[in-house]
Amino acid sequence: MLTALFEKLNEWKENGGLTITRTRKCGSRGLVTFQDTWTWPTASLPDLFPAVRSDCKGKIMNKDTVSAAIRRARKTFVPPNVGEVKVANIRSHSGRHRAINDLKMHNVKTEVGKRFARISSEAVWKGYGKLTVKQAADELRSNKKLQEHWQEIYTSK
Repeated sequence: MLTALFEKLNEWKENGGLTITRTRKCGSRGLVTFQDTWTWPTASLPDLFPAVRSDCKGKIMNKDTVSAAIRRARKTFVPPNVGEVKVANIRSHSGRHRAINDLKMHNVKTEVGKRFARISSEAVWKGYGKLTVKQAADELRSNKKLQEHWQEIYTSK
C-alpha cells in the first residue's frame, strides 16, 4: 500500500502535478466545467498539493477531494481506544475543527488563529472550541478548591 502511494506521488512529482477536469450542474447556469490543478510545490509550503482553479482568484483547498479521500479512508480507520471517537462521524471538517480547538487551547492570539484558519468572521471563530459535557465534568472534578467549597456547603452537619 505504501509502495503504491510512494510510486503515485513520485509520478505526480515527475509530471509536475495533476489536472482533473470536472463538470457540475449549477442551477440556472446549467453545466459548468472546472479544471482543478494540483502542482508540486516549488517552495516549502504547508500544503502538498495547493489547488489552483480557473474559477477562483486565490489558492484554495478542494473540499470535495478531501471529503472523498476521508470517505475512502474512514472504512479502514481504527481510532485510539478513547471512547469518544465515532468513525462514522468523522468528516472533512473534523480536522479543521480539531486544529482550531488546538489553537484556542494553546492561547494563540485570535488574529493569528483566524488568519491561519482563514476565518474572517468573529462569530464563526467564537463558534469553535465549545466544551463537551465530558470535558466540563472532568474540569469541574479536577478543581479541588471548588470541590472542597461544595463539600463544605452541601455536606449536612
